[in-house]
Amino acid sequence: MTSVVVRAPGKVVLIGEYAVLDGAEALVLAVDRYVRVEIRRRRGAESVLHARGLDLGRVLFSFSADDQLIWGHSHHQLELTRRLIEAGYTRCRASGGSWPALEIEIDTSALHAEDGQGGKLGLGSSAAVAVALDRALDEVLAGPVLSISERLHRLLPLYRAFQDGQGSGIDLAASLSGGLSSYRIVEDRARLEPLSWPGALRPVFVWTGTPASTPELVAAYRQWQQRDPLQAGPLVNDMTACAARAVAAVSANQPDQLMTCLHDYRRLLGTMSSLMGAEVLSLEHQQLAELAARYGLVYKPCGAGGGDLGMAVGNDRSAIRDFAEAVVELGAHVMDLAPAASGVERICPEQRET
Repeated sequence: MTSVVVRAPGKVVLIGEYAVLDGAEALVLAVDRYVRVEIRRRRGAESVLHARGLDLGRVLFSFSADDQLIWGHSHHQLELTRRLIEAGYTRCRASGGSWPALEIEIDTSALHAEDGQGGKLGLGSSAAVAVALDRALDEVLAGPVLSISERLHRLLPLYRAFQDGQGSGIDLAASLSGGLSSYRIVEDRARLEPLSWPGALRPVFVWTGTPASTPELVAAYRQWQQRDPLQAGPLVNDMTACAARAVAAVSANQPDQLMTCLHDYRRLLGTMSSLMGAEVLSLEHQQLAELAARYGLVYKPCGAGGGDLGMAVGNDRSAIRDFAEAVVELGAHVMDLAPAASGVERICPEQRET
């Protein structure tokens, strides 16, 4: 074996954000922007990591005689990668294997903006890295063949620990499964169900041009819940019920009902944004929602809000086209995104992604 190459798609959360942290159902779509991880064995005692998109150069690492990782860089953006490598090493040693020196290349450029600044798009690059690297390490170290649910169960505790216990794992699920899915956490176990997109609806994805910090917004959400539970509880219940109706609408192929749910959820996010005192429904998202309404479309942020991505949907192709043209005048960017038919997969080394 000369090289193992694995890719994992990014994601867009369509509905259920925030409430999914408290057990609500959510809809998530894997999209055709991919993290790519390539691993090769190399000579010598030290392993090498290249993180394309981070100005870190070559990061050297190795394991000591007492199984401690000697890590050559403390950059916070490599913290998840470090944890995944440690977990892979532990599994390798537990199965009686010998850890070889490796060269690991991680390319997340397709999930970042092409604006010369490399800003994140809100497509779940961290989760896609986790999924792709975990699978690639198994491939190169002859690890077990796992189902989607088994790999999700293995990754979820590590990923949530990386996020200080705040993450739902919905982005992991999308990268693992591909396509459109409903997702929820029940008693710390993830439940994932594949669905089909209502054929009559046409989505258009928009990047606001402003990256947002999901951890900061999630922290503000938790602080609000603790600060005013009597206020937060009923609103989160309304969000949970709205997201459940959206999942039911998709399952029953009811596009009009789904549009209603998306409209209602954006309104609930706006209320939550005001009560939290955090800019979830940012000015950019409000302007895009007003613009979409002029064309008979429904718009909402996708994910934590505050910037990053949003989506407009409708069943009139000409309205979608006119909206997309008007988006540019607002200074936002229409994203060329399509569903990723499959989740994480091993590919040929010469295969490239756009």
